[in-house]
Amino acid sequence: MREPTVRGKVIAEVPLPHFRFAFGLAGFLVVLGIGCEGTRPRETAAITSSEPAAVPRARTTITVTSEPAHGMVVVNRQPIGLAPQAVEIESTPAGFFREPISIGVRFVSKDVGDASITEVTDFSVLDRVPARLEFKRYTEARRVFQE
Repeated sequence: MREPTVRGKVIAEVPLPHFRFAFGLAGFLVVLGIGCEGTRPRETAAITSSEPAAVPRARTTITVTSEPAHGMVVVNRQPIGLAPQAVEIESTPAGFFREPISIGVRFVSKDVGDASITEVTDFSVLDRVPARLEFKRYTEARRVFQE
């Protein structure tokens, strides 16, 4: 019977079948992460946080107009008043939206044969804040960036 050796030195004087079982069991325990220092995650000095880095806050005013006049201005599905309306939102100092937002105008029909409609435009944090939004019935909102 052969004796297990490492670099020419006898490491144990056990019969070969027991040696195979012992190393098989040790390998299984390593896979499970039991009793092995090398499988534990190392502590790192890096700080991990689930919160995004703080971005300075700014307030920006968007003027919302509609044609025909006096459409109901809606921000995030909440009516806030009749157009023309000044909507103040939070933005970054660079002029981008801080959070996704939807701004729209609800055109209420004045005639039985006409349908009421809401025109909405959505903004993400990648969009610049316009100075003015102009809504017309059945068309996409026009974004005006300079007064």
